[in-house]
Amino acid sequence: MPKYLIFLSYFFICVLLFVLTFSHKTEADTLSSQVTVLNIPFAPTNLSATAGAPTQINLSWTDNSDNEEGFRVERKTGSAGTYSLIATTAGNVASYSDDNLSANTAYFYRVLAFNSEGESYYSNEASATTPAAGAAISPIIIGVGNRVSMPWLPPRPPTPPEIVKKCDFNLDSRCNLVDLSIMLFYWNQAGPGIARYDLNNNGIIDFPDVSILMYYWTD
Repeated sequence: MPKYLIFLSYFFICVLLFVLTFSHKTEADTLSSQVTVLNIPFAPTNLSATAGAPTQINLSWTDNSDNEEGFRVERKTGSAGTYSLIATTAGNVASYSDDNLSANTAYFYRVLAFNSEGESYYSNEASATTPAAGAAISPIIIGVGNRVSMPWLPPRPPTPPEIVKKCDFNLDSRCNLVDLSIMLFYWNQAGPGIARYDLNNNGIIDFPDVSILMYYWTD
């Protein structure tokens, strides 16, 4: 083959390779310019639900992002229920208290993070069942011999007789476990019938009443 034909063949091959390479690069640049990277937050994890009272469940989760604008909390009643949005929190919040619930009812929850660019995946599902109305929710008690120690409170003075009389529901001249059991029997109940056990006079038997009784605990 004449040398000039070899040269022309080589020249046309180079031109073809250049055209193909340039066209693919232009197409790749065009596609790259059309791709948008969304900076959505990561999904929250470790969602847990704990019943705090017959009408309340407390939620907590792990915040795995630093760019969320808030969290959306969804709830359903029973395992066969349908999820619906019940609350939206601010960013960097990792807990929520769900109030005004029905007693003795199972509730299920899930949470997602969001910002202006989108929403994360959902967290794990968590559930809790509210206790029945009037059910006793025992406070934390640290036993020391036959006394009750509450290290978070300052040392108490001797219990005045009038206070002992107020806390002494079974009339044995002491504020003790029997009186606590009687109070817990009426836990979360309200009305004129519980006035005898309502030590802080707020119309319901709750933790402040238990705290008062335990503060003046006697042997």
